[in-house]
Amino acid sequence: MQPTITSLTNQHVKKVRALHAKKGRTQHQELIAQGMRCTQTFFDAGWQATHLYITPEHQHHSITQRCDAVSIVEPIVMQKMSTSKTPSGILATFAIPTNNEPTNIKPGLVLADLHEPGNVGTLIRTSVALDLQNIILIDGCDPWSPKVVQSTSGNIANITIIQTTWQALIEHKSRPTLTALVVDSGDAPVHNKLSQSLLVVGNEAHGLNSTWLASCDQKVTLPMPGKSESLNAAVAGSLAAYLAFLPKQ
Repeated sequence: MQPTITSLTNQHVKKVRALHAKKGRTQHQELIAQGMRCTQTFFDAGWQATHLYITPEHQHHSITQRCDAVSIVEPIVMQKMSTSKTPSGILATFAIPTNNEPTNIKPGLVLADLHEPGNVGTLIRTSVALDLQNIILIDGCDPWSPKVVQSTSGNIANITIIQTTWQALIEHKSRPTLTALVVDSGDAPVHNKLSQSLLVVGNEAHGLNSTWLASCDQKVTLPMPGKSESLNAAVAGSLAAYLAFLPKQ
């Protein structure tokens, strides 16, 4: 255990603060996980932390045995390092996985130009709950941002994140069928025969752009017998994913 960090200008503090922004994460190729539940989820998924920071009340917790590099930090320092207004007192850094081009894409969700971290996090968490093996992100927000990581409760550690371009996806030789989730009620409803597809969820405000939509193999919709015209992207994507991918008894 290293000496307690008390200075707000300590090099550890500066580095963790840099990881709040995409530029810093790109430079260091690391992300941050915050809180006991989120950090434990990463550890349970087999990830090795590059560093674990804890406030004094947690110094004897068993989580400290799961990382070789552990530092105690004063609460005021943890406040500076954390993105939360009320830090839990536990923060870990992990190396961001290399985004290798996959040779074999499995069925699952494609998030096409989603910019709201909460929506991306919710859909990643939904994918993990359905035991999907990968989730594909095209443009949109950085999946390794603290907001996305926290909104998954650390479950981003339990799925392969594939970041690619639309052109690379449609040209991939072994990809599953691309199925666009659209609002138009004239299209077929989501059904479990899509379980071997890639279900494409478009931008929160504009949906899929016309070029991307035209290159999808088929379109489906969520029937809405009520008066609402559309659903939040995370809600629509999660409902469609359960209908498409949940094994039928």
